[in-house]
Amino acid sequence: MVVALLALFVALGGSSYAAAQLAKNSVGSATIKNGQVKSVDLASSSVTSAKVKDRSLLAKDFKAGQLPAGKAGAAGAPGAPGPKGDQGAPGAPGANGAAGERGPSNASALKKATHNVGVVPASQTVGSISLPAGSYTFAAKLVLENTGGASVPACMVSSVVNNVLVPFDQTVLPVAANAISQFTMGGAFTLTDTTTVSLRCAKSAGADTYTVTNASLVATQVGALVG
Repeated sequence: MVVALLALFVALGGSSYAAAQLAKNSVGSATIKNGQVKSVDLASSSVTSAKVKDRSLLAKDFKAGQLPAGKAGAAGAPGAPGPKGDQGAPGAPGANGAAGERGPSNASALKKATHNVGVVPASQTVGSISLPAGSYTFAAKLVLENTGGASVPACMVSSVVNNVLVPFDQTVLPVAANAISQFTMGGAFTLTDTTTVSLRCAKSAGADTYTVTNASLVATQVGALVG
């Protein structure tokens, strides 16, 4: 038993002695078993750039954020168009635009209380108004009293162009003897020059006269006639 313990003591002591007496650089890669050297076996800052083989380290060997970012690569080819999106909701109504310029709306009026109408050459023009060139709408009315025998008088709104009577509207009504009828006319016309527009009445025959009362003619200028 004593011999065995002595032999163990000598063996252990010789091993310690051998480790303490290793020469510098005497332990090489061939001496160390693969996979046995751990990070705890290395002194702090003992592995420097000079001790690392050039281009032997990979990106995964470095801590995140230690390597600088590389240059941006070239732009890739455009991707395929995406599907059409849904239609958006209607936008809010826009603000009202500025008011446009006022169009022409000048009105000319003729009024006459009474007028006696007879056959030619007696007076047949109840009244007239002079209108400048332009487009107009018009309305006319009058009351005609027959003071003689029954006949068929006619009243019209007209002008004279190159000595030719141009009627714009006309009303023909039979009026009994000593009776009263109302005549109305209306329409539109366009004048190319300053023109006299008249309200006229005529009787078909006989020597008796008609009495016209409450005659009126209103012509209103408009921007244009449509239709």
